[in-house]
This record gives sequence, C-alpha cells and structure tokens, in this order.
Amino acid sequence: MNDTWFNAKKIISLILFIAVFSLMGLATGKPVMILAYAAFFLAVSGMFYNMSKKRQRHSEVSEIINPKVKQAIGGILLLLAIVLPILLVTRTNLVNLPVLNIGVSALIILITILFIGLALFAAHLINVKGKDVLGYLILIAISALPGIIMAGIDRTTTGIGSVYYIALAVMILAVNGFKLYRNQE
Repeated sequence: MNDTWFNAKKIISLILFIAVFSLMGLATGKPVMILAYAAFFLAVSGMFYNMSKKRQRHSEVSEIINPKVKQAIGGILLLLAIVLPILLVTRTNLVNLPVLNIGVSALIILITILFIGLALFAAHLINVKGKDVLGYLILIAISALPGIIMAGIDRTTTGIGSVYYIALAVMILAVNGFKLYRNQE
C-alpha cells in the first residue's frame, strides 16, 4: 500500500507540475499556448522518464552524467534564473512596468540576484548549519519581497500574482541549478 501511495504522489505531482508550468502560455497573450506549453512539458517529462527507465534499475543508482556536464547545466540554469525576470518583463505582457530602461533592467537583475542569494543562504542555514529558525525567518522575509516591490508599481492582483509566478520559476531554476553546479543530490 505504501508503494502504491508513493507512485500516486509521483503521478499527481507530475500532473500539477505540468499544469502549473503550462499556465506560462498565458504570458504570450494567446490562451492556446497553454496547450503548447503543456505538450512541451509533457514531452520533456516523458523523455526524462524514458531515459531513466532504460539506464537505471530499482536496486541501483546509476551516475550517467559527467560532473563537469552537471556543473555546466547547473551554471546555465543559474544564469537563466537570473535573466528570466528581465526576459519576461521585456518580452511578455505578464508585468506592466511604467518605465523600462537600462537602469530599471539592472535593478531587476540585482534584485533577482539578491533574492536567489538570500534563498540559497537560508536553505544552507536550514539544511547544513541546523539553524532552522533563522533560515525560515529569512525565507519568510524574502517571500514578501516580490509583493512589496510590486505593490509600489502595480497593486492589482494580476500584477502582484505575476511577480510571484516569476519568483517561483526563478527559485525552481536557481535551486536546481545550484544543486547541479555543486553536484548535490
């Protein structure tokens, strides 16, 4: 029964992952792109599932990627996490900023780097140093950061919600990129 529940949780989390990230299709302004994004994430997930099924048995862990390749992929994911907010602000109608120039773009990148750095520091405090309270306090403080910043620009639920959606994507990319870069499991 435990094994069945474990597999059910994996399937449910995969469906939620695909559903949430397919909503990025709304950023293009064309609702049909939700289906395109869902198809893309479903295809990528299927590809990774197929690759792992062919190369790994249940009783053993197989290391098929060179550590240097892992570090390169991790570095690319970290770089993508840093530039993703500026890409989404300039290329989509997800966030409406009154002025977008080089100074504002640099400020967005600096805030993103600060956001990622503090989140990774908090995770380090929680997971490595054992300072749970301080780590969670930092996470709570930085989780309010996107909303506080956006409240001064656009107080609509769409504006603030969009910034949190971008922050979620940034954190997923940054944490996974950092783990790959550091060769952590």
